[in-house]
Amino acid sequence: MFLLQLLSLLGLNSLVYGLDSTDTSIGASYLDSYCGPDLYCLPKEDELWYPHDSEFVRWNRYYPTFSTFVNISLFNTKSEVPVEEWPLYKNEGLLVINNIPSSWFIGVNLSANVTQEFYFFITGPYTPTVVIPRGPNFYIQKPQILPAYANPVAVVNASESIIHTSTVVSMTPTSRPSTVVSSIPSSTSSSPATQNSSSTNLSAGAISGITVGSVAGVTIIACLVYFFRRRRRNQASSYETKAEIDSGPTMACNSSADTSGPDTDVTMEMAEPPNPIKRNSLRLTVKGAQELAHTYRKMLTNQETVEESSTQNQPRTLYSDELLRRELAADGHGVKYVSTAPAIVVMGDDQQSLRSMTADTSDSREIP
Repeated sequence: MFLLQLLSLLGLNSLVYGLDSTDTSIGASYLDSYCGPDLYCLPKEDELWYPHDSEFVRWNRYYPTFSTFVNISLFNTKSEVPVEEWPLYKNEGLLVINNIPSSWFIGVNLSANVTQEFYFFITGPYTPTVVIPRGPNFYIQKPQILPAYANPVAVVNASESIIHTSTVVSMTPTSRPSTVVSSIPSSTSSSPATQNSSSTNLSAGAISGITVGSVAGVTIIACLVYFFRRRRRNQASSYETKAEIDSGPTMACNSSADTSGPDTDVTMEMAEPPNPIKRNSLRLTVKGAQELAHTYRKMLTNQETVEESSTQNQPRTLYSDELLRRELAADGHGVKYVSTAPAIVVMGDDQQSLRSMTADTSDSREIP
């Protein structure tokens, strides 16, 4: 009977070798040891599995409710859903696991080095699950997946810590292992000096940018203020020039109107163009200069004429009575020329007194 069991185990080993990707040699202690009367033999309670080792699951193949095939499920204690299943597995009493995937672990990062608790549940194809007990709790260490930029020295340290942990657990198989977490320094982390230099460069660039922006803003504001002040000044000067140009012809017309009368109107009509052009500056064209000179000469000519006429008329006003008397005396006697020189008049005493009284009366009327 023992030989038959040994041969069956050897056949099961060859079957597992065909199913798994890695060849695993099963120790004689697992093959020779008796599994029963309980359902689960391996893994033991609080046993620790490592990611790069081949692990074994043994059960009592002669359990009363089992037949040719069994359903094997692996549960994580943090979930009620199995993380791995082997449905309709041949009931040989042994399962070899050569690969521990990271999908069995719940709520951890891929690069984390942690250990979580698991258990197996084996049933027959038609066996009610309520009558089958679950396997003992054991621990599996998560395979550590390092990023591409990880430091090789940190990988070596992590592997050494894993070996040290496995040695301690093997010495005390009944103790509950603690979670091993190793920090892996990344090669991308920069030194404090580099960080300080980068922050210094950044602050210097920010300061220079603020300074340049402030200077540019002040310059732009100053240019705008100068432009607006210059524009207002030009507008004021243009208004003054326009007022002077508009007031010049008016003053000339008034002065000429006071002196010359109708002749001045003709002169101003000749001096002023039919369509006067408003100029914003004090510059004179050739035509304007000629018209101004002509007007000035005309004004001088009119003034001389007025002075001569007043000089000629003054003796007539002084001696108008004498001239009238002489003209009346010479009328009809062929007199060709009448002298305007004052004549000597001989008057009596009565006429002189009467004349002096008349002069005094006229002088008293003129005094205000």
